[in-house]
Amino acid sequence: MISLLWAQLLDSARLLASIYYPAEGIAIYGLLTAGYQSVYTLGISAYLPVSVKILGLLGKSDRDAVAYVFDVIHRTLPVVFALAIIAAEISPWFLKIMFPKYRIDPIMPQAILYGLTVLPFIATLGNLFIGKHRTIPYLVVLAVSFAGAVGLEQLLRPEIGIRAAAVAQASGAFILAALLLFGSRYLFADALEEVSRKIRSAVIRLGTLWTAYAAAKIILGQW
Repeated sequence: MISLLWAQLLDSARLLASIYYPAEGIAIYGLLTAGYQSVYTLGISAYLPVSVKILGLLGKSDRDAVAYVFDVIHRTLPVVFALAIIAAEISPWFLKIMFPKYRIDPIMPQAILYGLTVLPFIATLGNLFIGKHRTIPYLVVLAVSFAGAVGLEQLLRPEIGIRAAAVAQASGAFILAALLLFGSRYLFADALEEVSRKIRSAVIRLGTLWTAYAAAKIILGQW
């Protein structure tokens, strides 16, 4: 069930397109999510050794596990963020050259790839729930995130058309990351102050990266 919800959330744009959009929209999202799946699968696989170590540490020391998780997030976030942004920036040009017959709004691949900027949170924090045997809360977090993505698509579709699924998928990833961070505070109530401090540090780091990117886009006149 966890794997099913995980897959549907991280690939929700194609599912939503298949339900609500015309044939052209389905074809476009099939193309976009095929490339996206390859990227995020590679990213998730890079975190597999981390997952194994987290689960091992949880059997010995919760504090060490939490410290390790946020150390990994702290170290990998800038790299993952940079790679996701580079991919988002070049994706419209790549798609235009490789698939000239498709009319793909640049916002669509960019929005989908923006969701990867929170991959370090998604790929690591879920292990804390699993290691602490909090499967039901983890399923609830995944379900709420997916429902948020679906609801947002419904809300945005009348305004921005088929671009709504891309924005909704990225938003679902951000909702998931936020809920995992929030839930982590309560998984380790005995170390609440320490965990809260690490969460603030991680959020500030992500916010700083996004602020720098947004500022650059504004200066270049692209936003």
